Amino acid sequence: MPSCPLCHEQNPKPSTRVTSANASSWSLAANVLLTVGQRICSSHLDKDGKPTLHINKKIDKGLDGRYWKTDKKRGRYNIINKPLTSQEHSLLSIITQHTSSLQHKQQCIQTLQHQLTTPAPIQTKVDIIDERYLSHFFRIGMYKSHPHHIQILLGIPNWEQLERLTKLIMPDLPSLQLPILYEDVVAFVLLRLRRGLQHRAIAAMYNISATRTTELSNIALRALAKELKCHVKLLDKDQMLQNTPPSVQEQYPNAKIYICDDTYIYIQHSDDLNLQHGSFSNHKYRNLAKFFIGCASNGTILTVESPYECDADDEILQTSLDKDVNAWLDDGDIVVVDRGFQEAPNQVVDGVMVLQPAYLQGQAQFSLSDRVMSIKVSQLRCVIENVNARLKAYHLLTNVYPNKALDLLADYVLVAAALSNLYYKPLRSTTWKANQ
Repeated sequence: MPSCPLCHEQNPKPSTRVTSANASSWSLAANVLLTVGQRICSSHLDKDGKPTLHINKKIDKGLDGRYWKTDKKRGRYNIINKPLTSQEHSLLSIITQHTSSLQHKQQCIQTLQHQLTTPAPIQTKVDIIDERYLSHFFRIGMYKSHPHHIQILLGIPNWEQLERLTKLIMPDLPSLQLPILYEDVVAFVLLRLRRGLQHRAIAAMYNISATRTTELSNIALRALAKELKCHVKLLDKDQMLQNTPPSVQEQYPNAKIYICDDTYIYIQHSDDLNLQHGSFSNHKYRNLAKFFIGCASNGTILTVESPYECDADDEILQTSLDKDVNAWLDDGDIVVVDRGFQEAPNQVVDGVMVLQPAYLQGQAQFSLSDRVMSIKVSQLRCVIENVNARLKAYHLLTNVYPNKALDLLADYVLVAAALSNLYYKPLRSTTWKANQ
């Protein structure tokens, strides 16, 4: 059984273990070579926490210091607690000196880290906007000169565009009374939209309350949706022709081409039976919100309609056409849809052509003319699939959206569509040519 190296008491209790940090200093104090892992009687420790042979009443070193004795036993010191030689004493002194120096440096480092991680107190007489740089927490202003990081985090090209968006909604924002900028409030919305961050994560990054973060983010979102709505609209004929590639104009000259389809955003399962029944898709076997997207032939988004029930494609198209699109279409214009909109030819106004892939209608295979027409339609409408993919680049629209914020989902989709029109190049350039 292990014994105390100082008094040889078997399995001492209470005892203290010798560690690598105190082995050298304790060996010098006790004048005995101690090894890491040994246990010594706690009674050998003095008021400074260092071991000594003379503090234990059971021990009497004798006149020459080479004997030990207790109430029942007496014997000579063994090799374990043999007094230190001069060489061992010199070596342990050097180790102890370096250990104490290292401990002092570690304490200085911990003190500096504590000072750096402790937010500086905000002076009442100092402007809050200037005081924001004293915080070590995340601030979007840290990336003013790094447009690549701005692009990744917020989905806009640079800091100047963030300032432009902030000026648009400045009248609608309340007084902050926080150590942040108004640009940070706009960043709340864009961080949540582009990166899919939750409000509590953004609050932790900015070191403010989640309630205040949610409140400011919702106000900024509604203001952005109101101001950016003008960038998602039906264009006049001249603008539509400018957004039509030459190869498409050769096939359909002087025609406005409106390409439309649905996009899906998954939402949570709901305990509300009406919401659960209306949002469950028999096609995807998921709860989702369906948005109706219309775009030009180069990918410019023209319309974004509010969420609809999942299994009602023809009703969605009819609602969109009756709302604005039918009044905007003229004779000779074209509406491009997929096979899900079976009633589309009967829903558009007279004089408007509907292009959609052909149906088999009981045939074994498509005829040559139907196949050629389906290929041309697919070449036209593939751009709407790319538009949906571009919208899904915003992670909030890709992840499962929480039901408690469903009233804000339409605003998020509208802002994403407006940012896509503003800051991304067209999906199909004017030099694009279809495969003949």
